Amino acid sequence: MITVGYFLSREGNRTFLLALLTVAAVIIPVWWLIEFSRRGLPRSTKLREWGTLTIGLTVTPIVIIIIEFILVVIAAVVVMIRLGFQPDMSSQLLSFLENMGLYQGGMGELEQILYELMKQPLISAAIFLTIGLIAPLVEEIFKPMSTWFLLNRPLEEYEGFSLGLISGGAFAILESAGMVIQMDIQDWLIAVTMRAATGVLHIGLSGLVGYGLARSWHQKWLGRGILYVLSAAILHGAWNSLALLSGFSSSVLSEGPGMGFLGTKSILSLIFMIIVFVSVILITLKINSRLRQGLSAPFEPSP
Repeated sequence: MITVGYFLSREGNRTFLLALLTVAAVIIPVWWLIEFSRRGLPRSTKLREWGTLTIGLTVTPIVIIIIEFILVVIAAVVVMIRLGFQPDMSSQLLSFLENMGLYQGGMGELEQILYELMKQPLISAAIFLTIGLIAPLVEEIFKPMSTWFLLNRPLEEYEGFSLGLISGGAFAILESAGMVIQMDIQDWLIAVTMRAATGVLHIGLSGLVGYGLARSWHQKWLGRGILYVLSAAILHGAWNSLALLSGFSSSVLSEGPGMGFLGTKSILSLIFMIIVFVSVILITLKINSRLRQGLSAPFEPSP
C-alpha cells in the first residue's frame, strides 16, 4: 500500500485514488497496533469495545478541542498582556501577525509561522508550555473517556488496558487523517509513516492510562491512577516538545550556516524522541506481559 501510494503521490492526475489509499494506510496500522498490544488477553464485550470506538471518534475529540481551545486562549491573553508592557516586542508581533495574511495554508507554512513566533522568548515559553504540558495532559485525561464511565462498573484491568488502546487508536485515526490531508501530496509517504509512529504513542499511552485507572480503582488507590495519567502526559509532552525543538532547530539552521550548536541540539532531540518512542513500546509490552501472567496464575490446571 505504501509503495502504491508513493507512486500515486508522484502522479497528480490520480489524487482521488490516493485519498482512498490514505484512509486504509491510516486505519490499518492503528488496527494492527491495537491488536498486537493486547494479544493474548481476553476481549471485553462487543458493546463496550464498539462504544469506546464510537465515543473516541465523536465525543472525545470535541471535548478535547473545546478544552484545549479555552486553555490556549487563556494562555494567549496572558502573553498579550505581558507583551503590552514591552512596546518594542508588541509592535514586532503585531507586524508579524499582519503579514500572516500572505500565507496560503498548509502544514509547512503553519510550522513556519510557529517557528517565527518562537524567536520571541516569551512566546516560545508559552508555546512549549501549551504543546509540552497543557495539550498532552488534557488529551491523556480525556482520550480514555469510556474507561472513566465504566470505572463504577465491574471493569477488569485487562479491559481497562484494552479499551484504553482502542480509545488511543480512535484519536490517532482522527488526528492522523487530519494531518495527512493537509500535507503536500509530494510528502504523502513521509506523512503516513510519521503518523503511524505517532499512533504508537497515542495507543500505548492511552492503554497505560486505561490500565492504570482500572488497576487503581480495584485497589481503591485513586492517587496511583493520577500518577499513571501524569506519567502518560509527561511522555507525551516530552515527545511534543522534542519534536518542536527539533523542527525549530532545523528551521533556524536553514537560515544560515555555521550553526553547529543548533545542529547538535536537533540531533539530540531526535535521539531523545527515539528513547521516548521505545519507552512507550516497552511499557505497552510490559503491561501486556503482566496482565497475561496475572490471568494465567489463578487458572493453572489441577494435577
